[in-house]
Amino acid sequence: MNSIVEAAPRAAMEDVLDGLTEQGYAVVPDFLPESLRNALYQQAVQSYQSDGMHRASIGQGRDNQINTSIRGDSIVWLDGSTPAQRDFLERMDAYRALLNRSLYLGINNYEAHFAYYPPGRYYRTHWDNFRGRSNRLVTTVLYLNPHWSSDCGGELVLYAEDEKTVRETIVPQPGMLVTFMSAQIPHEVRPTHQPRVSIAGWMRRDSILSR
Repeated sequence: MNSIVEAAPRAAMEDVLDGLTEQGYAVVPDFLPESLRNALYQQAVQSYQSDGMHRASIGQGRDNQINTSIRGDSIVWLDGSTPAQRDFLERMDAYRALLNRSLYLGINNYEAHFAYYPPGRYYRTHWDNFRGRSNRLVTTVLYLNPHWSSDCGGELVLYAEDEKTVRETIVPQPGMLVTFMSAQIPHEVRPTHQPRVSIAGWMRRDSILSR
């Protein structure tokens, strides 16, 4: 748990556990050191500008498609190929272990991608694990932009299960980590007025056969 303590105060981690248990989500400001956040931000921007990302899709299997009227970001999966990515993934693995020990979730895998939203893009209300049909148990979103204000748009809106009642509207802040239970929280990304850069990730419970 040392890397998690380095990333955020122990009290903040206790707040995360309480938040996930009581309301299904939690927010931690300044989760990463500024130097690591900046390195990840630069990698994401460089990847987008060099056409290293691809348009994100929606749906699974035969229903998989690109539909920018619903989802407008471009992504590239983290593979640990740089020191910054390895550092981040190690921290998230420690975070995963903490949640497992404390909440008994049985998570055994973590996946994440850079997400780049150009101005005007958004992601309509959706679930990361609709009715428990996915192996994704916990969603994480880490914001990488060095500067952001409410005028920039791109808010993350967390809804109740009716997909209408707003539980919280989160303005992205540099280094902020949002964590929520994937099967409990429908959510959307509102239109952004500036390039919006983040890392979206999922803690998964995969069977041995699927790994």
